[in-house]
Formats: sequence, C-alpha cells, structure tokens
Amino acid sequence: MAAFFGFQGQARGMKVVTIDRDHGALQCQGLLERLGMCTLVTDLMGAGAAEAMAALLSRLPHPLVLFCDNGDKPRECRSFAPLLAVGDYLAIHDGGSEITEDQLDPRLPMVMKSECQMVGSFTRFLEFAGVPFVASGYPEPLPPVAEAART
Repeated sequence: MAAFFGFQGQARGMKVVTIDRDHGALQCQGLLERLGMCTLVTDLMGAGAAEAMAALLSRLPHPLVLFCDNGDKPRECRSFAPLLAVGDYLAIHDGGSEITEDQLDPRLPMVMKSECQMVGSFTRFLEFAGVPFVASGYPEPLPPVAEAART
C-alpha cells in the first residue's frame, strides 16, 4: 500500500510519509526512497504515539490525507482524528470488515462513498470540517466495538 501511495504522490507532486512499527516489514524500502517518500518506524499505539503523530502532522502541508491501516481501525480513528486540521481527510482501509460505519464519529462526514463502492474499494474517506474535538478525542464515548469487528 505504501508503494501505491508513493507512486500517486510522485505523479501528483505530493509528499508521502509512511509509518510502520517494524522497519523489516518495509520490504520495498529502496523503492520508497526512490519515490521520495519519508519512512518512519514507530509503534503508533505505543507510549507517546499521539504526541509524536501530532508533531509530525503539524510539520506536514495541509490539507492532508491520513490513511489508517494499522490493524485497529476504531482505536486509530479515536486517537488520530482529533489531530486533523480543517480540510484534512481520514482514509480508513478495510471499511466494513475491520471497522463499520456505526463506529465512526458522525462529525466526520463520509465523502466519496458511492465512488468507493462503485469501484469495489474497501477504503472510506471522512472529512474533518472543523467541528472541534476535546483533547482526549471524542467528547462522548464511542459505542463499544462489536466483537465481530475485532476479529
């Protein structure tokens, strides 16, 4: 997936940053470097991850697309959606299997849903339109994650 975004970024003159928790998992590291991508190795769910992500996002040009595909989509959305700036997008891979629409914050409206469905994409895009979040994430708790969505 990182290489796909790298090619897209190169074709459009966009900066692409990929984050992985295991540098060994980046088997296409040489290709990513040739595409001009920045690769970071960190555990996005580890201690200090939200602060590190906030610092990174503050240095990147906006609007941006934050693509979530780390394995725990509901947690990623709760952790990182509050870090977005107005006009940024949250893209969630494996929509419908690893996360369902009822697990998404309703203040992040889904965009391009019909286009994604038409081409059979598992990715869903949500736009941050400026509704404020509290520092801890969503102001009200999200519904519990369904057991089926965790497996």
